[in-house]
Amino acid sequence: MTSLRSFLIPLLAAAIGLTGGIGCLPRTPDSAFYSLSPVRFPEPHHQKNLTEKVGSCTLGIKRIRIPDYLKRANLVTRNANGALDIAAYDRWAGNLEENIQLVITENLQTLLPDCHVSMMGFDPPTPAAVVIAISIRRFEVVSPDQARLSAVWTQTLAGKDLPQISRSVMLIERFRDTGVTTDQVAALNRLIGQLCHRMADEISGTGREEGVDTKTP
Repeated sequence: MTSLRSFLIPLLAAAIGLTGGIGCLPRTPDSAFYSLSPVRFPEPHHQKNLTEKVGSCTLGIKRIRIPDYLKRANLVTRNANGALDIAAYDRWAGNLEENIQLVITENLQTLLPDCHVSMMGFDPPTPAAVVIAISIRRFEVVSPDQARLSAVWTQTLAGKDLPQISRSVMLIERFRDTGVTTDQVAALNRLIGQLCHRMADEISGTGREEGVDTKTP
């Protein structure tokens, strides 16, 4: 009996110690989810130029193309050495390509209120007199206070092969270095707004020379 007790007591103590150790393990952080949203613009554009050329102001936004490294649920940033950092717990709330397409569609509808702007690539198909295609080359935070977007977009008349307009843009958005992911996503959101403003300028006939846009809060 004594030998059994001498065996069970250390065993029980070890079990209690193991349970206590598990309780002290650090808790895994909860994932945070983010999405892009339409931007508030100060005033809409006028699309008289497009209506005169085409006879109709119906725009179709094709599915957005993004680089493979962005086709993931986790947010991606680029460090000072140019390497990509994939966030462990910061995630997009849905499909990033579809989110960008939806936000661009709603932004252009706001900027061009007399046009009908719709998303293409879904059933039933929506006829459009003008088709907008956008290929995003880069879209990420590149430093603690700067985000960057590089894209190529085209405007093509329905039924035509060659685009009326083809533009390459590189946009920069500066923000305060807070280290908060919400501020970084807000900067990315404003970059999409900048891109839409550029496209609306061209579509409405008030375009300007392409270059690099920067904005400091």
